[in-house]
Amino acid sequence: MAKRNVKTELLPSGAAQVTFEFNLENLGNVNLSNIQITDDLAAAFPATCVPTVMSITSDDYIINPAYNGTSDINLLLPGANGIPVGEKGAVLVTVMVNNCGSAQTSFLNTANASGTAPNGATTTDISDNGSGAGCERQQQRQRGRVRTIRHR
Repeated sequence: MAKRNVKTELLPSGAAQVTFEFNLENLGNVNLSNIQITDDLAAAFPATCVPTVMSITSDDYIINPAYNGTSDINLLLPGANGIPVGEKGAVLVTVMVNNCGSAQTSFLNTANASGTAPNGATTTDISDNGSGAGCERQQQRQRGRVRTIRHR
């Protein structure tokens, strides 16, 4: 999975409108069910900031309309999504952030993805920074630093 800050727009009010993109790809060898992406907005912004989810959209998945990034951190509707081997999907989240101050123009955090293999095993992934799922991991594999584990 990959997560990136698509756009940060500073508004005249001092607030920032931030759009994040989450890209999920099944690089394994089995289809996954019950996939979930979690993103804790409280971890992305300093304590003084107040994030409000303005929109969450996906052409690929059924999104969780209750996602607010703090008390409900599931971007996808629980139990409603799967991803076949080799398939990709994306989710866009736009957040209005108030009370951060004009110097706060960069927001970083980590999202998590999970899914269930046919044998019932749970597989998880921590987001890479960028637009392609596995982009940083691929570079690490080329340097021999990451071992891929596949479900059988």
